[in-house]
Parts: sequence; C-alpha cells; structure tokens
Amino acid sequence: MGWSFCYSHHTKKQLTDSLVESYENNGAQYIINFCRDCNIPALDDSLPNQKIVVNTIKQKLVGNCFWRIIRQTLFANGIELYHHDMIMVDLIQYDRKRKCYGHKSMSEYCGPCYYNCPESFLKETTLFPGVIGDSRQWAENWREKVVKYHKINNIEVKIGDIVELIDGLTFGRKIVKMIIITYVKSKIVGVEPGSLARCRIKREHIKSINDIAIA
Repeated sequence: MGWSFCYSHHTKKQLTDSLVESYENNGAQYIINFCRDCNIPALDDSLPNQKIVVNTIKQKLVGNCFWRIIRQTLFANGIELYHHDMIMVDLIQYDRKRKCYGHKSMSEYCGPCYYNCPESFLKETTLFPGVIGDSRQWAENWREKVVKYHKINNIEVKIGDIVELIDGLTFGRKIVKMIIITYVKSKIVGVEPGSLARCRIKREHIKSINDIAIA
C-alpha cells in the first residue's frame, strides 16, 4: 500500500482519529483480504450470516509511527466464534506542499522497518497460528527486533562509565574501550583511555558497561 493524503488532516490527531474510525467502518474487508493472502480461513463458507467486526483496542503514537492493536472478531448469526489481535502501524508523513498529513499502513506480517512499537503490544498479542512462510518469518523477525530496540534504549550510562564496544567497530582505527564524557538524551560521546580522540557512540555499539556485560 502506498501513501494516502487527505487535505482535511492538518494535525496528527485528526489523522489518527480518522484512521481509527476508518478501521471501525471499513477494516473488515482489509482483514478478509489479508487472511486470504496468508491462507488463513477467516470466514467459514458453511456458516450463514458471517460477519467480521474490527476494533482498535489499544493505540499509541510514537513519533511518526501510529501503533495499534487491531482486534478482528468473527460472528455467525450474531454469535462470536473467535477473535484475534494483530499489530498494525501507520507511518505518518507531512506534505508541506499540500499542508496536510498522510499515512501508509502495514501489519506486523509485512515486517516493517520500524521498531519503536510499545513492547507491551507484543506481550498482549500472538501471531495467527495459520500464518506460514515469509509472512510469519517477517513477523517473527520484526518482533525480535522490537525487543532488541527496547533493550538497547533502556541501557543506562553516565559520565565516567567505561564502556567496551562491540567487536568489529572502528573509528578510523580499532577502539575497544571508551570513557563516557558526554551523555545527553541520545547523544553519547566517549574518549579512548590515554587518548584525546572523541567519538560519538550509539547505544547499539555498547557491549559492556564497567565490565558488566549487557544481557
């Protein structure tokens, strides 16, 4: 799916509210198509009066990623047969020329290259049992990267800490350890012991802190 823009969406909130409402009204067909693509029997043709109802049960906007848990419930003759939850993300972008916000939707089965999904969303959902092949592999790999993303971003460092860097990392030459001299939000700067050379370090570069390995 490509990008979609609407001139009436002048704020992120207007866009996210519209997305939730749109799924409440039109999400069932998306789910049906998705299940067919992944060979999931979403509808049982032998049952009369089948209906899929789609609801957003949890949501969170993180930067330009609108994360949601979408619940799909299958009814037959007004009786709920089953429901399943799936993680969705809408990437948000502002069009300066049109002066409005747009979005691009995808599910976890697309293996989105964005990992700031709330970790609690993973704990509250499971993958469709019937999904196999690439779609399942993409989703499993994506979930692993979300866990790793939060693990890295929860690393606590402070000025004066001695950090060991991961293997294979070079800053013009191989550097094994650095002393943290600046730490402001995501900006971490270190200096090599016995040297005046300063380098900016990313959290994912850190192997251990004060000889304590990052688990």
